[in-house]
Amino acid sequence: MDRRTICMALSLFSACSAPEPAPDDIDGVLHFLWDGWESGDDDSLADAVANLDQALLSEDEGLPFKGSQSRLVASQIAALPFTGGIPDPSLANGFFVATEMGCSFAEIDLVFSALNQDELHPGSYDFYERNYTSDESAYRAGDVDTLTWDVEIHASPAGFEYVEHIQGGSRRVAGTSKGPILLGRTHLLEPATEDDENKSFTQDYQLDVYYERSSGELVHLWVVWRAIDMGTLGDQDSAALIAVTLSEGQKWDEVTTEACEALR
Repeated sequence: MDRRTICMALSLFSACSAPEPAPDDIDGVLHFLWDGWESGDDDSLADAVANLDQALLSEDEGLPFKGSQSRLVASQIAALPFTGGIPDPSLANGFFVATEMGCSFAEIDLVFSALNQDELHPGSYDFYERNYTSDESAYRAGDVDTLTWDVEIHASPAGFEYVEHIQGGSRRVAGTSKGPILLGRTHLLEPATEDDENKSFTQDYQLDVYYERSSGELVHLWVVWRAIDMGTLGDQDSAALIAVTLSEGQKWDEVTTEACEALR
């Protein structure tokens, strides 16, 4: 008997409360998935992704589709670990890109959580080290649905050299009408260190949503809330910098598709 059935059976005794209904708009769903990544129940998360898919299908542009989302609020990051104090998320602008990828669910599950992201995406990093912080073997065996990690990154995009430390993970949501869903979530633990006082990278929150719209048709949403200043290239509110960032996200998915193909 699943949780929903048990809750219905015990509702007369107030033993269970009904799960929060999933929003049906893109902005609402992205916040719902961010909030529910760790503790949200599978049924509610699955409903949210189904609503997200319908919202994307209603857009005339098709995929890829780029957009923006409202900013996070303090309560949405309060439980996250930070090396320093809790930052002000209202300073981090939000935007996303939705693409279609040539990966199966099993392939993206493996590629997304792999340690060697620097090898899968050559040229993206000067240094990359990911270490698992939960039981990888249990995750690969399907005994648990979540795998977590810490990452140290050295990068120099457009000459902006910095070092960042992030915490993240992936979560499988099983038993949905669309098949399994993969949700990734990461955040910057502290402001990145940089070599230029006129530039800064202080906040970064990312959400990845992968699901199969149909067999062989994998949809990916890459969602970012970011506070960054790249000097003459602009900050997180610059339309030009946002456009470049989302274009890089599309290229990332193209390279990821090649990594999936290499597994076959």
